[in-house]
Amino acid sequence: MMRLSENWQVRKTDAGQYDSPDWIQNASTYFTVDSIPATIASLTNESEIENFDWWYSNQFNFNNQGKKHFLVFDGLATLADIWLNGEKILNTENMFLQYKVDVTEKLQEKNQLVICFRSIHQALEVQRKRPKWKTKLVENQNLRWIRTTLLGFIPGWTPPIKPIGIWREVRLETVEVANLVDFNLQTSLQDVNGVIKVKADIENLSNQPCEIIFEINGETHSLFTGSDKNIHLNKEIILQNVKSWNPHTHGEANLYPCKLMIKVQNQLHTLKEARVGFRHVHLNRENDLFQIQVNGKNIFARGAVWTINDIISLDGKVEDLKSALTLAHDAGMNMLRIGGTMIYEQDAFYDLCDELGIMVWQDFMFANMDYPVNDEAFHQNILAEANYQIKRLSQHADRKSVV
Repeated sequence: MMRLSENWQVRKTDAGQYDSPDWIQNASTYFTVDSIPATIASLTNESEIENFDWWYSNQFNFNNQGKKHFLVFDGLATLADIWLNGEKILNTENMFLQYKVDVTEKLQEKNQLVICFRSIHQALEVQRKRPKWKTKLVENQNLRWIRTTLLGFIPGWTPPIKPIGIWREVRLETVEVANLVDFNLQTSLQDVNGVIKVKADIENLSNQPCEIIFEINGETHSLFTGSDKNIHLNKEIILQNVKSWNPHTHGEANLYPCKLMIKVQNQLHTLKEARVGFRHVHLNRENDLFQIQVNGKNIFARGAVWTINDIISLDGKVEDLKSALTLAHDAGMNMLRIGGTMIYEQDAFYDLCDELGIMVWQDFMFANMDYPVNDEAFHQNILAEANYQIKRLSQHADRKSVV
């Protein structure tokens, strides 16, 4: 894997001025970026950055080792066109999605990657169908069409810093033996036993017989043996007498490291690593109650609504995140809610909550607007978002609900 974090330049143009990056080779004015992720707000103090197009460009070398190669974009905010070596490879309309593009046939020895973030202001000026009702939360009702955080758009909540630019990692992933196309990991607790459900789609590129192995708690479990090109897994594993994961106010937050691996010609290759916890969650609604129960214990949820660690970068540093969550833990909080006006947090947030025994009440990023769910393109966009985020978050022990 190659993290494309260095050697970036950023240029500003009027909205819609260029429809391709051909002009960049003759442009002399630009920002130099030390490393990405880096939003436009972190690079300049200019106001009204949403009125312009912002062009990120990067030069990188490629050594042509491996069988398949993917450019992966973990977070692009929000309306972006992407070119590799002058060829347009992607258009994005959702800052809450990961995008993975097969570029195996497009890479050269020297490569240019260009990402143009289009003006949000211009997109909001497009005439669209009116909502059935208007919200007072934001000033522009057309925000309901754009899958971006409302942070920076809500008067009085935060500074008017708009979410524009690369806000999570960009990397080149190289696959030699197997490509993990899809993956979903879910755990639960049944009496004293842990249940793990493993779902995965794996492309076997080795053209050799292989074995898919899941390792947890020092035990290995064979999930597949054969020579299929495309492997579909849907397996359940039972672990006897596991230690349960609990909110820190009610016990230990026990976690188990695990791996999904492929074995080819007696060589093991790791496809995915995670840490999981086993817990049984129940919502008791008897006698009009709304009582959360974890592992059979009634939980009095005490905590707060989590806002954001850093409004400029949209993620912030992991050490600052750890400090804030440790303070929440030490203050006796056992639950944090991420509301629909924020962002889906970075993986480090959920990992730390797992460790600290803090439950997470996770909203989808929808709030106070008449969203155009009957529009087919918008509908498919949010379905992809929900599918991606549920799979990403389901392996974490802290997650209690997605609403």
